[in-house]
Amino acid sequence: MYYSINRWRQERLIRQAYKQIYGVDVGKIGGIPGVPDIVPGKMMEEILKEEAKQQAKEEARQKKEEAIEAAKTPRDKFNEAKESVLKGEIAAIFDNKIKSAMERVFGKTKVSEYFRLGDSGEGMMINFEVMVPQIVSDGNFDKLVEEFTNRGYKIVWDVREAGSAGVTMGKNGEGIQIGYSEEGGQKISVSYTKE
Repeated sequence: MYYSINRWRQERLIRQAYKQIYGVDVGKIGGIPGVPDIVPGKMMEEILKEEAKQQAKEEARQKKEEAIEAAKTPRDKFNEAKESVLKGEIAAIFDNKIKSAMERVFGKTKVSEYFRLGDSGEGMMINFEVMVPQIVSDGNFDKLVEEFTNRGYKIVWDVREAGSAGVTMGKNGEGIQIGYSEEGGQKISVSYTKE
């Protein structure tokens, strides 16, 4: 008697699980001509096979997406990147103080994000995350630093490590800090400060 009650509970739990996962009431399948009765062991095997199929499909989809992403050039990634809309004083600062120097080195720029701290009357800082259409390297980063120094900025601080760099420059109460790392790929962090 105990055995038959446990078996009944097991079958009921499996039927409930099958109905939740696949939306089919397996209790109604049994007894239909041409459709074999489903026993718990066979049912679990079918569930596991279906889960394996779904997992294989998901893995194939993920590999396909990774292959497509890996095939993209830096220019493709740049073209797909979304650009933040800059307005007012922030747009003027970026256009007049930063953009032209960056575009002389990289050709084009896109500000992917930014934030501002402070008021222009009391001193302020604006951080920009700028995307460029090529991988940032020591060579093109040095050219960017040179662009700013040619505009009268003096280097205050220069830190270099393998695959990353940060430089702070200043002139007439204004500061520009630029930095990159290999993990950032095509992004350069730029901070503008004004006392």
